[in-house]
Amino acid sequence: MKRFFRELVYDIKEPGIHIWILPLVSLAFIMTTYIIQKALDSNLTQNILTLPLLELLIPSMGGYGALMLMQGILDTEGGELAFSYPRTYLYWGLIRHFRFFGLYTLLIAVVCKAVTCIMRIDFAPVFYLTLAQSFAVMAVSFLGVTLSKKVSTGLIILVAFVGIQITIGWEFDAFNRIYLINGEVPTSGQIAPVVLNSLVIGFFGWGIGQAWLRP
Repeated sequence: MKRFFRELVYDIKEPGIHIWILPLVSLAFIMTTYIIQKALDSNLTQNILTLPLLELLIPSMGGYGALMLMQGILDTEGGELAFSYPRTYLYWGLIRHFRFFGLYTLLIAVVCKAVTCIMRIDFAPVFYLTLAQSFAVMAVSFLGVTLSKKVSTGLIILVAFVGIQITIGWEFDAFNRIYLINGEVPTSGQIAPVVLNSLVIGFFGWGIGQAWLRP
C-alpha cells in the first residue's frame, strides 16, 4: 500500500504544473458558477450556462491530464529509459492511468457536488454523466499519445474529438456520441446511451492504446 501511494504521488508530481492546473481551473469554475447563479437568481432566470460548460471543461481537463501523464515517458528526451525499469508495459499504461482516473473521479465528485449545491439540482445524474464523458475523453487522449508518441499530436486528437462532437454533432447526431449540451439536468434516458457510448469508446481507446504502447 505504501508503494501504491508513493507511485501515485510521483505520478502527480512528475508532470508539474500541468497536473496542478486541473484543481485550480476546477476551483475557478466553481467560483464562476456561484457568481453566475447568484446574478441570475436575482433576476429569477434559469442558469443554462453552467452544465454545458461542465460537460466541456471537466472531461477535457481529464484528457489533458492523461496526456501529461504520458509526457515524461513518451515525449521527453530520455523518457524511454523508464521502459528499462523492472515494470511491465501494463504498469506504464493502464495501471497508471486507471489510478489517475480514480483520483480524477474524486475531483469530478467535488466539482459536481459544488455545482449542484449552488444550482440546487440533483447531484447523481450530473456526476454520472460527467464521469462517463471523462472516461471516454481520457481514453481517446491516451490512444492519441500512444499512437503518435507526441503529446502535441495527442492534444490535437483530443481537441478534434471534442470539437467535432460539439460542432458538427450539434447538427448531425451521428457525430455526437457523449455530449448533451442542453443546459438541463440529464434524465436517466439521456444518461444511459452516453454511458454505453463512453464505455465502448473508453475500452477501445484504452485497449488499443495499451497494445500500441512502446518506447
